[in-house]
Amino acid sequence: MTTGHFLPVKHFSSTVELLAEARARRARLFQPTPPRIAKPRAAVTNDRQAAPAARVIMRLPEVIPGPPEPRAHVDAYRAHLRLKIMPLKHMIKQVCRDRKWDASKVLSKSRRYECVERRQELMWLAKEMFPGKSLKEIGNALGGLDHTTVLYGIRQHEKRRNEGLR
Repeated sequence: MTTGHFLPVKHFSSTVELLAEARARRARLFQPTPPRIAKPRAAVTNDRQAAPAARVIMRLPEVIPGPPEPRAHVDAYRAHLRLKIMPLKHMIKQVCRDRKWDASKVLSKSRRYECVERRQELMWLAKEMFPGKSLKEIGNALGGLDHTTVLYGIRQHEKRRNEGLR
């Protein structure tokens, strides 16, 4: 084995050797490992007067969990991507549908209190569900609102929640 720039490089003398190494690595990385069973341990009591046979108590073997499933991090990343990929517009329409709001009125430029209040609640929900989204992106999803309007709406909704009005 010789060392390359960053990683050690292994030279193979034949294709068969290369394929065997690839199969072994694939098996190590992608096959779930069975849980390991610990060897039985002897527990020694503090009774020095007892015979040696009476002092040793055999415990049942404990199951030592193996490493986590090899694809657990992939599943977690995919769940993260689903949240990231799910567009804001889809979330907004879904919330409007669930709460029986008229989405066209909520997303309009209307200044009626019920529309403004619902729009501000959607701003707050969008910020909670998509923490990586900027205020400008949330505003664009809500019909081209300015980022300061979104910030004001989030603060107003939080104030209403804290006061218990909504």
